[in-house]
Amino acid sequence: MQLKHLLPGVACFAILAGCATTEPPAPAAKPPVVILDASLAEADTAVNAGMPDKAVALLKSASAAYPADKQPWLRMAQLHFDKQSYGEAITDALEVVERDQNDMQAHSILAVAGLRVSVKALADLAQKNNLTGSVRSEAEDLAKLLRARLGEQLIPVHKAPVRSAHAAPARRSAPAKSATDDPFAGF
Repeated sequence: MQLKHLLPGVACFAILAGCATTEPPAPAAKPPVVILDASLAEADTAVNAGMPDKAVALLKSASAAYPADKQPWLRMAQLHFDKQSYGEAITDALEVVERDQNDMQAHSILAVAGLRVSVKALADLAQKNNLTGSVRSEAEDLAKLLRARLGEQLIPVHKAPVRSAHAAPARRSAPAKSATDDPFAGF
């Protein structure tokens, strides 16, 4: 009697198993690293061919396809830096740092591009004679801090000549400007 109850279940199972189709295995997809490397190589080829805009477009699509990878962003940051598009270079380098906080190339791009933007803005202000008051003093303080970090003296120390109390005040002429008197020289 148990065979009588078991037989319909086995028959049902056999019918359902026969209806199931097995699909052939999908062809092995290329590992994502290989595809990313191909995209980066194609961007390098575009750069070498003198087409940096095409390279940036390729790198943007690679960064969209591989959002966790820093390489497309790092290459875009370097391309923008080389084109003196410092704002875009800073933005791209920040994307790199978001993915890898220890990437020294990204930090270097951030520092130098930021300094170049600052120097240009300060030069524009100085040219328009608007670098006065607190903006000027803050710029000088920042320049001193930068020079201290870089291990260089900002402005050479000039010792004033010692005068006797009875001597007539000396006439002062405008000091000659030299390259070392400019705290922003060298940027």
